[in-house]
Amino acid sequence: MNETDFRKPHPPDKKKKKEEEEEEKKEEKKKEAEKKEEEKKKEEEKKKKKTQKNCGKTRRGGGGKIRLPRQYTEETVGNN
Repeated sequence: MNETDFRKPHPPDKKKKKEEEEEEKKEEKKKEAEKKEEEKKKEEEKKKKKTQKNCGKTRRGGGGKIRLPRQYTEETVGNN
């Protein structure tokens, strides 16, 4: 007859657990950093689009009239 073994199984190595947790934390930090970078890029693109869209327009009302650069105004065209 075989005697039953009442000994507890060996617990998993604490070092391995810690290493795995640290690796997971590092991976999470990398993912978060990548997300932040992507968000920054998107915000920069939005800012560029806004500046391009509003370029040359008057700031206050008036139906958003577009200002021509100084060299193309009627006065300078007539003087050529």
